[in-house]
Amino acid sequence: VMNIKVLALFLMATSTLLGGCMSIPVTTMYKMSQLSVLSLNPGEIQVAVRTNELVEVHGGAVNIRMATSSDGLPEDTNEAETEKFPPFNHEYKFKPQEQVLSASESNIPAILKDDIEDNEKITILKFYDKDAATMRDVLAQVKRYREKGAKVFGEFSIGFESSCFSNLYQFDELEVDLFLQTKEDDGFMLFFEDIDIIEEAREYDVEENSPGECNAD
Repeated sequence: VMNIKVLALFLMATSTLLGGCMSIPVTTMYKMSQLSVLSLNPGEIQVAVRTNELVEVHGGAVNIRMATSSDGLPEDTNEAETEKFPPFNHEYKFKPQEQVLSASESNIPAILKDDIEDNEKITILKFYDKDAATMRDVLAQVKRYREKGAKVFGEFSIGFESSCFSNLYQFDELEVDLFLQTKEDDGFMLFFEDIDIIEEAREYDVEENSPGECNAD
């Protein structure tokens, strides 16, 4: 079954945020444990970053990693069918780039404004159409293989790209909250809370880049 398991989610998230003060709300843990990868709608996936208003959050500030693999069809499958469904092992790193400009003070979801500080702002990012299309192709392949009886394995993780946050030099620490929406009907959920991306940058010796040097491709 191609479900996102809590343990796998933690392992992947920890590998990205190792050394930091990571906090994943219990509600998020439950929702993610119930989520099927095949239920994702790439065109509706959005991430919202809440942090100090002096910081510009550029496209690519958050990355979503998806890995899928399969050994192909069972051994007792006829050769002609087996050739149509060979083993595969793919890994994709999607970086939501496009800012959702329609989100105004009046229509920003309430969960994003809950407990927001006076000096904080919200930036919402979504996939470019080409990245959404790539993820749809990945999910379609998973579905085809599963319908033929093949076992498919998958991983899903989220991390930060600190070089895509401007003006970090002004701060000794910078806490960031990350919200994730997998489907519009479900809305946003708080995914990471109070992550200090300055500390994360130091852990991995990431240089403080200017906005123009953010590698968002």
